[in-house]
Amino acid sequence: MQSQRDIFMHQTATGWTAIGSIVGAVSIIVLAVFNILYLKAARAASRASNAQAEAGQSAAQAASKQAEAADKTLRELRYQFTMHEIAQKEIALAALNEVARNARSWRESLHTDRSINDKASLMPPNWSQVMVFVGQQVPAVMTEMIDVERQISETERQLNDFVHVPLSMRHSQLTSPKIQPLRSSLEKTADDAEKIVVTLRGWGAKKPS
Repeated sequence: MQSQRDIFMHQTATGWTAIGSIVGAVSIIVLAVFNILYLKAARAASRASNAQAEAGQSAAQAASKQAEAADKTLRELRYQFTMHEIAQKEIALAALNEVARNARSWRESLHTDRSINDKASLMPPNWSQVMVFVGQQVPAVMTEMIDVERQISETERQLNDFVHVPLSMRHSQLTSPKIQPLRSSLEKTADDAEKIVVTLRGWGAKKPS
């Protein structure tokens, strides 16, 4: 029979030992469950973090590819723009060289071919395109271009006045001092056009490598 001192809160020492064992076992189970839940939560958080990292890496890779594509497009546009400028420059040079060549050709024809009766045309058909190019890219030459344009128009007028003179009267004009202003005008037109050619050749967009 248990003595009174061996009983506490209606439980014997053996009972309390059993209760302690049960509580310990329950505590272990609770801790185990907690650890399991914690590991699950940690794994889920890790997976979410990895997914975010992968998503962030994918976004960074996508942004990098977009930047590379944009840079490539910009380089291509710059190349096309530069090549367009070079092409426009060559067109302008060709037109001005044509003016100079035609002016000198007409000047020589005044001496060698007295049966000329074609309408004279010194102004290239694409002159307006040339003027636009010079105005946009080489504005410092625009004043000279306007002067050449006026010179071409005036020379054309003088030349056509001469061409329309009847052949029977042309010989006397060729041998008279009256023809000298036309010859001088043709020479000046050629010289002025060639001066601008020299200036334009020094300008430039260089062909990209």
